[in-house]
Amino acid sequence: MEQLVDGCIEKVQLTLNDIQPIPPRYQENGFAKSLICCAVLCGFYMHLYDMSKLLSENPEFDFSMADYDKFSCVAMQLDRIRRSGDVEIRPIANAILTDFRDFEKRLNLAIYNKVNAQNDTCVRIVQMMNMQASPESIKKAMEEFKTIQSDLEKATEQTKTAQEG
Repeated sequence: MEQLVDGCIEKVQLTLNDIQPIPPRYQENGFAKSLICCAVLCGFYMHLYDMSKLLSENPEFDFSMADYDKFSCVAMQLDRIRRSGDVEIRPIANAILTDFRDFEKRLNLAIYNKVNAQNDTCVRIVQMMNMQASPESIKKAMEEFKTIQSDLEKATEQTKTAQEG
């Protein structure tokens, strides 16, 4: 489940200015979540799609847009069967949809929890402090300080020269 949740979250880089770095913000990627839900329904529940790569040691999610276009109507078809299908098939379609909806709720809750944990204010403040204390940030700040210092010295010299002359 953790890998599926990670696939549904995207990092958004934020910048205030070049001097002060800001930690990234995280948000749900609705398109990726739709792909994952469709793949789970068609692969794990309906066995219409091979999900063995996702269950291997090196998991790989290879459900493409073409696959999504091909299988995106499965949930709607199951819902139609559940409402008006054969009396013998109706309970099966209902059981599949009920279980899948439970999976979707759990996935949504896991995404919500992870996004909130990653965007927590305290976590982001600590990240910002760490980013500002990084060697690169300190080096950049020192370079800017030296530039400002030399500009100030030049301005001071020009002022002295103007007052003497």
